[in-house]
Amino acid sequence: MKYKLLILLILITGINLIGFTRNIPRNVKFTVGQSVYELPASTKINGEIDWHFADSVTTFKLIRKAITDALEQFGNEKPKLLLIMGRAEDKLLIKSAIEAANVDNIPYIFDGSNWAEYTVIGPAAATHQLQQSFIAIAMGGNADYQIHSLHVPMFKDQYWSLEQKYGKDSTEKILAVEKVKYIQSAKELANQFDTSRTGNKVYIQLGNFHTPRQNWVLEGISEVFKNMNIVGGAQADWGWQIIDGKLVESTLYGIMITGDFKVSQAMCSRNKDEALHIQSERILKSAIGDKEQKPDLALYFGCAGWNSDQKNQYDVIKKILPNTTFFGRFNGGEIGRFVSNGSNQSGIDLLSVMLLYNTN
Repeated sequence: MKYKLLILLILITGINLIGFTRNIPRNVKFTVGQSVYELPASTKINGEIDWHFADSVTTFKLIRKAITDALEQFGNEKPKLLLIMGRAEDKLLIKSAIEAANVDNIPYIFDGSNWAEYTVIGPAAATHQLQQSFIAIAMGGNADYQIHSLHVPMFKDQYWSLEQKYGKDSTEKILAVEKVKYIQSAKELANQFDTSRTGNKVYIQLGNFHTPRQNWVLEGISEVFKNMNIVGGAQADWGWQIIDGKLVESTLYGIMITGDFKVSQAMCSRNKDEALHIQSERILKSAIGDKEQKPDLALYFGCAGWNSDQKNQYDVIKKILPNTTFFGRFNGGEIGRFVSNGSNQSGIDLLSVMLLYNTN
């Protein structure tokens, strides 16, 4: 009899544990590490600015520091994904630095560009063209993370040189073909994600889709993700990625997060008659709205043309969201929403903000 009672007790305990496990809030957890290095003053070569970088030893240390800082803040729990962004050139050096710091073999993406304007924002600074900086974002918690990528062949020529080379009529025909290609590729990328997983969802679109392709990419993913909150920013054509050790270029990739959180968004077009930090403050306050709870995470995607006023934008974020984990980048095309309950939009010369609030 006592054995039957013991078995019954074990079964009841197991059922309760299963129920408890199912009811654990699926909250997001992000930590961000950042390293910053002051570069020597730029010089001009044949009338062009020399986009130079830190030496190999310094670059190696910068990446390791950013990743180590993020992981130390994360604690004993293992993150589910590492996203590292920064301006760099030596692909093999970057790969070796990441692997030296990522001793637990966490799935990772490095997104790099050699454009001077494509700088990053993190807890230490909003960096400018005479700084080399890397941010490492450790993502985890009980939320579900999916990441998929897709290679999309580049334009035959740079977008801004098409009309000069081929004329207006031929350029329109080239762009019509490219538009179809990018819409279809974006749909193919979006269809790789499992949207049946329970919970609220957000989607972060990154990769090589410099303007005007951000509009085509958004059109494609929006056909698959009908009402999902989407945010993102486009890397330059010659940006490149390392995805779990594989070097790739001309790539679209997305991160879908599913969990127990709330989302708010805001976006604005740049007004060149008004200081950028004033616009940044207004857009952050618009995203927060009348919510009493402060967000746990802020994603900040601005146009590369906005980074002439980086420090003031950084100061605004720290003033309004002093205890919020945040990261961002200046891009060549932005995606977001002008209001939280609006539709997803895209363009250039925009500032796009997404805020996440854990439910408890």
